[in-house]
Amino acid sequence: MNKEVAKQDAQLPTQFNPASMAGMGLSASDMLMPRVLLMQGSSELVKKAKTKNAGDIIDSVTGVTLLSSKDALDGKKIEMIPLTAYKTWIIDRFDTVSQKWKYHTQKAMQPGEEKLPWEFTEREEQSNLMIQFRRKYRINVYALIKSQIGTDDVVPYLVSFQVFSLEEGKKITTHMIKAGRNKKYPYCKSFFLSSGTTTSKRGDSFEVFRVELGDDVQAAAQKVAHSWMEEIQAGRVVADADEDEKKKSGGSNSPQGAPTEDDVPF
Repeated sequence: MNKEVAKQDAQLPTQFNPASMAGMGLSASDMLMPRVLLMQGSSELVKKAKTKNAGDIIDSVTGVTLLSSKDALDGKKIEMIPLTAYKTWIIDRFDTVSQKWKYHTQKAMQPGEEKLPWEFTEREEQSNLMIQFRRKYRINVYALIKSQIGTDDVVPYLVSFQVFSLEEGKKITTHMIKAGRNKKYPYCKSFFLSSGTTTSKRGDSFEVFRVELGDDVQAAAQKVAHSWMEEIQAGRVVADADEDEKKKSGGSNSPQGAPTEDDVPF
């Protein structure tokens, strides 16, 4: 080795000092938490770009396929460790011009609202007209991919379950409730995530999430899960924008090539 190069190498820090991140003004809140998205036949990356297949499960930030529909058919799954969860309403507004339902907003679900009617009419303040709205119940679960623990890639994902996948999401929240009653954290057990196909009453086919409860999580992985859970509960990690919100705002947190429209979690 060149003596000058060796001298420069000797001057380099041998261990990274996390405090240096503070000097950059960076913190965990500057980290983008990806969503897990399920590709539908109408998804942009399936229908136009043709870079993905219906049933593929992908990372919303990188566009990387976490589980292909082919692997899902072969029985492969993603093992994930649940951290925490919350519920929201997705509100659609009926557009009288296009005669189509369009995403309007989302808001936190309040206790006791689960049995509110699917469709409702309200007077819109701006137009003073009676407008049709509909609401969709969504369960949102923060989770780690088990295989990423111990690597530089470990980061929480947000998995959302609604419409035809809602009952699958309830398998996870049921586990969380039972764990809490037994004075255990949600991450005491993992779950397996995959995809499949279902058919609506009208005969339309949709890709859906499939969930199976997994195994007990070892102490070392639980420690990692607990640290991420604390980051999330303290609001120090920001989730990637919802795909409906991106479409409405015309913007995106995701890089070019990542999903931008119609790639909604089912």
